[in-house]
Amino acid sequence: MIDKVIGDTISTIVINVLSNWGYEGTRKTVDTIKLSALKKEIDEWIEDYCLKNDGSILLSSAFQNYVRYQSPILKIYKYVIEPNIQKPLESIFISDLVDDCKESVLSSGRSFSVEDNSTVRDFFVKVLNKYKEFLASNLSMADRYGVYVTGQTIKSESEGIIKEVRIVGEDIKKTLNDIINQKEDISEDKKNNIYFVLCDFLWNGNIEEICNILPLIESKNQELDIAIKMNLSMISDCQFENRYVLDALEDIKCEPIKKDIIRKIILLNIENVDLLEKLLLMTEDSILRQIIEEIKQGDFSNFYTQEIEIQYGAQVKSISKNEYYDTEQWLVNRIMFMYLYKQNNYGIYISMREVIQERKNVLENLFIWQKQELEYIDEYSQNEKTDNLKCLCEELKNKISQYSRLKADYKKIFFFVLLRSAVLTDDTDVDKIIKELPESVKMDNDIQEIIYLLQIKRGMAIQQDIVKFCQDTRRYMLLYDFLLQWVNTPEKIISFFGDYKYILSEHLAIFLMYVNMVKTVKGADCSQMICMDYEGKYGNYLEFLLEIYQNGQDKSILNTIVTKRKDGSLLYLNNQTEEILIEVFMQNGMYDDALEIIKKYETLRKMSPRKLRMKAAILLAKEKVIEALNTFLSIFDVYKEDPYVVNNILYISLQNKRIVPDNVMFYAQKSNNVNTLTLVAMVYERESDFEMSSKFLTMALLRSDKSNIDVFGKYWGLNVGQNDDTVVKIKNVSKDTAVFLKEIDTENIIIYCIYNDKVLPEEPYEWESAIHIYKEYAIKLGLLRRKLGDIIEIGQSKFVITEIMPIDCFLVRKCMTKMMDCGLAKSFCIDQSEDKIQNQNQFIEWIQENITPQKEFDWLEYYKDFSQMPTTFYSLYKHTKLTYEQFVLAMFKEKSVVIRNMLKENEEKQDNGYVLSFSAMILFYKLGVPFKTLNENGVVIPASIIQFSKDEAKTIVDTNARDVVASMGVYEGKLFMNETSEDEKQYWMEESIKIKDYAEKLISVDNYEDVNYEELSNHNLRDLFGICDYDAMAISKKHKKEIIACEAMLIIISQAKDLGIQVIDVLNFLINIKESVKNIIRYMKQMLELRLMVIISKRVVDYIAEYFLTVGEKEQEEILIDWNEFLASVESVGKEYKSIFTQISTEILRNKFSESETYDCEVWKLFAKYIFHYNGFFFRCGFNENGEFEIRTYKRMDNAEE
Repeated sequence: MIDKVIGDTISTIVINVLSNWGYEGTRKTVDTIKLSALKKEIDEWIEDYCLKNDGSILLSSAFQNYVRYQSPILKIYKYVIEPNIQKPLESIFISDLVDDCKESVLSSGRSFSVEDNSTVRDFFVKVLNKYKEFLASNLSMADRYGVYVTGQTIKSESEGIIKEVRIVGEDIKKTLNDIINQKEDISEDKKNNIYFVLCDFLWNGNIEEICNILPLIESKNQELDIAIKMNLSMISDCQFENRYVLDALEDIKCEPIKKDIIRKIILLNIENVDLLEKLLLMTEDSILRQIIEEIKQGDFSNFYTQEIEIQYGAQVKSISKNEYYDTEQWLVNRIMFMYLYKQNNYGIYISMREVIQERKNVLENLFIWQKQELEYIDEYSQNEKTDNLKCLCEELKNKISQYSRLKADYKKIFFFVLLRSAVLTDDTDVDKIIKELPESVKMDNDIQEIIYLLQIKRGMAIQQDIVKFCQDTRRYMLLYDFLLQWVNTPEKIISFFGDYKYILSEHLAIFLMYVNMVKTVKGADCSQMICMDYEGKYGNYLEFLLEIYQNGQDKSILNTIVTKRKDGSLLYLNNQTEEILIEVFMQNGMYDDALEIIKKYETLRKMSPRKLRMKAAILLAKEKVIEALNTFLSIFDVYKEDPYVVNNILYISLQNKRIVPDNVMFYAQKSNNVNTLTLVAMVYERESDFEMSSKFLTMALLRSDKSNIDVFGKYWGLNVGQNDDTVVKIKNVSKDTAVFLKEIDTENIIIYCIYNDKVLPEEPYEWESAIHIYKEYAIKLGLLRRKLGDIIEIGQSKFVITEIMPIDCFLVRKCMTKMMDCGLAKSFCIDQSEDKIQNQNQFIEWIQENITPQKEFDWLEYYKDFSQMPTTFYSLYKHTKLTYEQFVLAMFKEKSVVIRNMLKENEEKQDNGYVLSFSAMILFYKLGVPFKTLNENGVVIPASIIQFSKDEAKTIVDTNARDVVASMGVYEGKLFMNETSEDEKQYWMEESIKIKDYAEKLISVDNYEDVNYEELSNHNLRDLFGICDYDAMAISKKHKKEIIACEAMLIIISQAKDLGIQVIDVLNFLINIKESVKNIIRYMKQMLELRLMVIISKRVVDYIAEYFLTVGEKEQEEILIDWNEFLASVESVGKEYKSIFTQISTEILRNKFSESETYDCEVWKLFAKYIFHYNGFFFRCGFNENGEFEIRTYKRMDNAEE
């Protein structure tokens, strides 16, 4: 069945390529019939193939993925149908496809055998032939197919030469002569194509083969012979007359060939102005002449645009290709390639690859490898990782035959890169590589230096040889490598420089080595004096300045470094020294200067895991904890065993309501670090997994000492806070018990703690005067199932069991003792012989003595005082014993409180959606706003709200599920207790679960940014608004979403300059999403009942009135009923609230009057009537003394009418 499915998949892809790519415009009926017939034929062929090749690679998922995602079928079709006379021969094309497939399959983890190679090749050939047969018979495609056939015929002639030249033996020339002598000469019309085929073959490294062909080409076509020799002169070590460098160009008349050679000469001689001058005289093509002229003048503006910018001390170059020479894109791309090759930017080899999209020739690959190797060496020097360098070395070893005949300069680059990578990675073939080095490169200084480095690594280097080489070449880093072997015998290095003191002025690295040896032997003062003598020589080098700083810790040196960095005079021996500088800056609180260096490397795209770790530490110090967390997470795979990284991920995630990734928890649980295990326990506690939380907190406790005193409090709190009233009766010694043994002869006490879970760092393990073991060990000691009073023999001594208790009871006692010893807990003892009143009085005195009186802050009165700046619910809840969620609910419930919200003036903004603040989410829940309404109108919540609501629900339920929820205190010398009623407990639990469910149904968005507002630190923002609203701010700033707010403080702070957040009030949000009038009036009435201060605006009255005028009479009547009920309900809310509502509404009416708007709508009339009423106005009508009808307005004053 699976074979049938796979067969259908392959045949469908084959047909779809023809169907989608093979027809222009509308497909004819006859074409559809032909395609159907072809599909049937392919189906039958594949079905037959599957039956004969059960288990074939073609039936594997790896091959299916390759076909689906890398489109080899489409490549075959394009190869056949697209007119390109220079494309490779069928056999080469198919081989390339097979190689691509092999690479893809191997990357998936599946092997690729010789049989697989043959199978895949057969399949591709079959598809190719099917396409050829189909296209040849399809008249609409016959012309394009004809071009393909012509190209293959021409290819065959030249490729025949290439194929035969690979034969080893005396028959090579005879065979080639037989092929070429079939005609008297190579015809003019085929010469062009043969040239490009041979050049393609040559520039892909087949120099030896082309050299063998030369005599035969020379005898058949002189122009072709000259052209090939000129190419060989450019790339190979072949020795020809000097004329073939340039002068022979005059003998080439074939325009395409001549242009090709000119392009290559230009490319390889961009900086050779004299040669370009001569080339210009020999070039007729106007575009090529212009290109040569511009390169001569150093003007590359028509090739590419370059911008240079200094960012954080780094020179940033950006380059983009110009389309001026649209007919010479091949050359322009490679001119850009050569420009990039001259740069030293990190990752430059990637840009070089991208500039040339097609297959690269041997020189292009060589230049890319050269840049690649430099970056891999940098990687090696930073973290000693050699994986990439090893892979490159292996790749180069497989290319030796292609590069051994290159021109001397290029050959030297290749073998230098190969040899250096082999030496640095300790490649087993390094001796073979050296032995087979071409004679022309063996004595090159670069090569010799690497050979000496190998001798140093092997301990075989001779001092005199190294010194002489360094003196001759002035390459003293080799001497530094040599001297490293004596670094543990500083006297020997000092003695060496007694003979070669002048070398101290040759290289800073050697000087610093000497200074540190002197420091070790003679002390810092002596080394500092030597540094002062060389300050004129090395005073601008960072390494030198840091050496001086580390000797004296003089902070002015750091200021000097900062100044030199800014003015550009600071030099570096090694960029890695800046990592040391970053750490020094951090140790001195110079975080901005440290971050400046980090940003430099970010700009250069040269960030290492170590630099990212330092960046995270800097971000933490600058209170950018969210960005720090994401940075820690990005390097976790490298630092998964680093407690600093792991602990920060866990702590920040817990503090900021983030989910801890599974891979972090996986490795954290393997740790032996006390803090890590404690944090793991806290994560499990948050998830209500008491069993796992207890296990890891036990592990942390058993590894703790006096420096980890917090663990004792956490363990005590976890166990005492579980509200488990179960009484455990211990019958005998078993797992998870502590047994006390008293030695019969000496009365010494030994305690054994027996564990079931694997919590011990080792076994047996001694901690806090007890021996901790597992059950199996206890069995060997004869402890298991023993009872109180039993006598057992351990070793040579006899013991009696005096006490058995649960292990957690033993550990809780230990924790309490530790906490009391450290002053974290205090005890009060009751004398049972004294009377109850006396004990109570003593207890009151003890409480008053031991509880530090807190400064009273009447937060409720402060909030109710309208002369004070309105603060946030989050800042106030901390003055209560409620959770944040409970506090928000309590404020909405409290009848004496007016919730201080405000309106945000509606502005025209791009609709990027909305993000809910925490209190606004609870308000919408209380109003009954459906979650679908929010989800469908682009409203999201920070993901932290979901975690926060889960945590709140857990805390509230755990607290209120107890039989007694109460607090105790002393007031005016009397003991009191506040106990929560059953109804209250039920209310809190029910609301917390409903809010959690509501939050989980909303669309959430993760926040990875900090707010970063200069006027108010991130820490202060979180402290004022809480993490949920802090995340909402960051999301608003990043994604330009409007925060839906129901607290005035959030709207006020949004108006701060440069904060960059956008806020909208609840009323304007409801209008923006075009909520129904009926619902808006209902929500307004509910907000009135919840006593939100501002629940009406001119915009909302207009919104209701405008809708009112568009509907029928029945709906108008319903609207007026709802509107009247809302306005009338103000009377019942209380005098203070009514006064506020009246003031706001009066201002609305005043604005209506000032804008000269009419009151024709019944909505406005009814509104005006109530506002007049609430202002104390009433109307009377009648006839005056003159008999005229009139209406009089009166104002109620102190319940009297005037």
